[in-house]
Amino acid sequence: MSEDIFDVFRPFVEKGLRLTRRQGFFGMVLPDIVLLKDYESTRRLLLEKLAMTHLDWWGKVFEDAEIDVATITGRKESPEVGHRVAVEVHGEDKRLRHEIVQSTFWKNDRLTFNLHLTEGKRSVLATVKQCPKLGDCFEAHEGVHSGNIRDELFVEKKLDGTCRRRSRTRSSSSRKRAPPGSTTCGGRETWRLSSPGPTLHAFAPYAAHVLRVELFLIAGLASGQISSARPSNRIDLAYLHYLPFCMMFVSGDNLHRRTAPFLLRPDQQMLWGPDFKAGLRELDDHYKSLPVEVREQGIFAFAPEPPHDDRMLIPRIWDGFFPGWRSKPKRPPMSEEEQRKLVAQLKAMQAGDGGPLRAKVGDEPEPDYLFTQHRVRKKRGSWYQVPKDMKEEEEAG
Repeated sequence: MSEDIFDVFRPFVEKGLRLTRRQGFFGMVLPDIVLLKDYESTRRLLLEKLAMTHLDWWGKVFEDAEIDVATITGRKESPEVGHRVAVEVHGEDKRLRHEIVQSTFWKNDRLTFNLHLTEGKRSVLATVKQCPKLGDCFEAHEGVHSGNIRDELFVEKKLDGTCRRRSRTRSSSSRKRAPPGSTTCGGRETWRLSSPGPTLHAFAPYAAHVLRVELFLIAGLASGQISSARPSNRIDLAYLHYLPFCMMFVSGDNLHRRTAPFLLRPDQQMLWGPDFKAGLRELDDHYKSLPVEVREQGIFAFAPEPPHDDRMLIPRIWDGFFPGWRSKPKRPPMSEEEQRKLVAQLKAMQAGDGGPLRAKVGDEPEPDYLFTQHRVRKKRGSWYQVPKDMKEEEEAG
C-alpha cells in the first residue's frame, strides 16, 4: 500500500510496474507533483524497479486540467552504474534538454526528481551547504500559495474583470462532473482571482535586478559571507547594478569575483581583471610584431577582429560571444572609387535638412536615417587608428 500523501495516480504506478514484465518498457503520463512533492515512496519504487530512459515535463497540456503534466518512461531492470536519464523541459519560456545520472536522484532530499539539478549545479550546492543557513540568520515562515490563502483566491461569484471561471470539473462533495465551463468546490461554483498585471521581472526588469542585488547583499551581510567591517563593500557591490547592460563583466575586485557569478545571466561572463589585462598584452605584443607599413594603415584596417590563435585569451572570448566569427568570409577592401562614392553619399546625407534633429519624440514620423558624427584621433598611444598618411581634410570630412 502507498505511503506519504495518497493520490489516485499512485496505485496505477504500482500496478503498472507489477504488470510490466522483466526488461519490458514502462511509461506513464502523471501529474508533475510526482517529481518534487511528498511522494517519496513512489519515487523510491520507480528508482528501484526502472532503468529510466526519459523524464519530461510538459506543463498544462490538457485543456480541462489545472495541473502540470510529466511523463516517465523506462525499462524494468536495475540500471547500470552511470546509467543516464534523458531529461527535457518543454515550455515556451523555460526549455531545457540534458542528461542526469539516475543514481544521483538517490542523493536528493526525499529522492526528488529535480530536472534542473545537473552535476555542475550539485557541486555549487555542495559548496554553499558549507555556509551558514538562512534560517540561522532569519526567522523563516511559510510563503503564500494556493493552499493557505484559498479563501482569498477562490470566490463564489465574479467580482470584476480579473476573475475567471475555474476549469477543473471535479466536485469534492459528489465526485460527479460539473457542467462544462464551471467548477464546484464543496458543491459550489467557484471563480479564481487572476493577477491583473505582469510580474515585477516582466514589468520592470531592471528594478527586479537591483532588488535582487540588494537582497543578495542583505543575505551576505547577515550570514557573514560579506564582511560588514568594510563600508566599501556596499559601494563595491553597487557596481553589479550595471550587469544587465553588459555582455562581459571585468573586475579585479575580490568581492566581485565571489559575488558576480551568482547574479549573471547564462549569456554573460565574469572575467578576472588581471587575466583580461594579460590577454590585452598578448594582443599588443602580437600586433607589434607586424611590419611597420602594416601598422601605419591603422588598427581598423589590420585588426578588425582578433588573431585566430587559440592560445590567446581574447580570441577565446570572441568564440563564446560571437560563434562563427572565425569562418565568416572576409570583406574585400573598397577601391578608391568606391570610397569616393561612399564619402559623397555620407556628405549628402549629412546635408539633409541642414541641421541636427530638434523634434521631440512623437512630433515627427520615424526618420529614414539618423546621422551621427564622431571625431577620431589619428594616433592613440602606440597605435594609428586611421592611416598615417591620411590628410587633414579627409579626417575632417
